[in-house]
Amino acid sequence: MRDALHSMFVERGLLPGPGVVDYIMEQKDPRTFATDMFAVMKIGQGQFIVNVSDLQPMQAGGIALSGREKRVPEIITTDHYPSFLQGPRVKVLKDYAESSTSSGDVNAFLNYFRSRHKKMRSFLPASSVPIVHIREGMEVSVTGMISKVSTGKKPGSKRFDIEDETGTISVYVNPERLRLAAEPLTDEVVHVRGKTSNGNNGQDLTIWADSVIWPEASLRAPARRPVGESVVAFISDLHVGSKTFLPHAWSRFVGWLNGNDERARRVRTIVICGDNVDGIGIYPGQEEDLLIPDIHEQYRYLVEILSEIRGDISVVVLPGNHDATRPGEPQAALPGEFQAMFKDKRFIFTGNPSLLSIEGLVVLAYHGRSMDDLISCIHGLSYSEPGRAMVEMLRRRHLVPVYGASTPIYPSSEDQLVIDTVPHVLLTGHVHSVNVSEYRGIKLINASTWQSQTEYQKMRNFQPVPARVPILDLAEMKPSLLDFSK
Repeated sequence: MRDALHSMFVERGLLPGPGVVDYIMEQKDPRTFATDMFAVMKIGQGQFIVNVSDLQPMQAGGIALSGREKRVPEIITTDHYPSFLQGPRVKVLKDYAESSTSSGDVNAFLNYFRSRHKKMRSFLPASSVPIVHIREGMEVSVTGMISKVSTGKKPGSKRFDIEDETGTISVYVNPERLRLAAEPLTDEVVHVRGKTSNGNNGQDLTIWADSVIWPEASLRAPARRPVGESVVAFISDLHVGSKTFLPHAWSRFVGWLNGNDERARRVRTIVICGDNVDGIGIYPGQEEDLLIPDIHEQYRYLVEILSEIRGDISVVVLPGNHDATRPGEPQAALPGEFQAMFKDKRFIFTGNPSLLSIEGLVVLAYHGRSMDDLISCIHGLSYSEPGRAMVEMLRRRHLVPVYGASTPIYPSSEDQLVIDTVPHVLLTGHVHSVNVSEYRGIKLINASTWQSQTEYQKMRNFQPVPARVPILDLAEMKPSLLDFSK
């Protein structure tokens, strides 16, 4: 019945506000009440959200409310929880956007790549000779940034150029001699060992690779476990304002949070990993897909549905590429005018990406737009398996390994997207799928969406996996996946 009520609202271009569906369900005959309600209800011009206050005056319009039972809402306090759940739970260890500054000139780009090379070099073997000193016939070890990748004449072979501050040299990978652990990508930093040959000058030299090492060589999950025993829930991509937002599935999730399930009562933190609203002007023709065409109204409705969540739960809000902040990554937190709409201090706003500590659990939260580039560049990756793209981020110790593709990068003088702190959890969203897996002891969680299939996804033949919620029990460090789609 609840799903039918939500459909009645959506069919009329409306969304039910907090408590509206419960209000209708409390009537003796909810379906008849709803039918009569829509017949007599007066909605103001430009109003998209129906609140309980809109229904109150209809008692005078002939709709019987005598069957409605008055209930006193339960007030949830921290008294119901053990001491380890009380007090500050969430700390933003690093908001990567806060330390991103740029002069906007050519030097900013040069400094950005120098910073990337320097940071990545620290994860790789120290035995590296400057390229300018390399001669023919030498056994060499060199660390450099890949500047060009091509396929060799022999099937399976690769050729790429690497450069450091002193010069550039070509690298050839013979598949009969070496099987690469990963696909070489431009702008990433690797360590190559091999022997040089071919040519009498530096420009013609080629390293015939014996090994190619990626920065993951130094990747180790933190040994220290979280100190808390609560449950953390991870969600993303609500796309509030879209015609394909799923209010009925969202209500089931909120109902579970506010209910008596043992795990739900232990949820103390929710992390939203971006694309909170559908936004305005994100792609051509988007206005045809919007139920709420005003960005401020989209955020007002977001506030309403998030405010339904139990009052003792902290909510961390990151932006995504659909949110009203700069598109270049690292993205700044939501602007103050939208943060001000959230009156409750339990909402924590931070940038994309951010490093969080949740009762000692270190979470690297990143919306995940760069997965578009990784999926297009690396054979075998797909939107239906986001965990594999997340492995590639860790393998390269970088959230956006490819520069200049579809993911805009803010030209800061320092590369803030390097994974310099290894987390317990790498969290992403963006691709409207879901993943719970592990790599080198690091939990890989891709949070699901709250939007059904869009017209764009239909053209791409992509079926989203909405309304799934990964949760992590800190006491056991055990993830689970909950389904609120039906």
